Amino acid sequence: MKKIKYKDIMDDKDNLIKIINDMITLYKIRKHHTQILECEQWILMLQRQPIQTEYTSDALLTLKCILNDCANINLCLGGFEIGNIAMNLMFKIIKLFKENEKD
Repeated sequence: MKKIKYKDIMDDKDNLIKIINDMITLYKIRKHHTQILECEQWILMLQRQPIQTEYTSDALLTLKCILNDCANINLCLGGFEIGNIAMNLMFKIIKLFKENEKD
């Protein structure tokens, strides 16, 4: 399976961890067990030393869905700063998919 390179992962790591931890809390309240497991897997991947820069398309798609949920929820409920960060990170991942299609 071809992997997609996420060159800016070190720059985005802190924001991703914060967003994912927030989403774990929300997913627990809503009892979305699969999403909790996906979030926990991403936290593990972000804590690896050295951090990976290449991920499967499935892993990045999962991250995009987590970021999408975060953006939708926060932008609707008034958490504009975190919602905006999540949306920008989501667009960055979408861009990675588009760049990968060209290769």
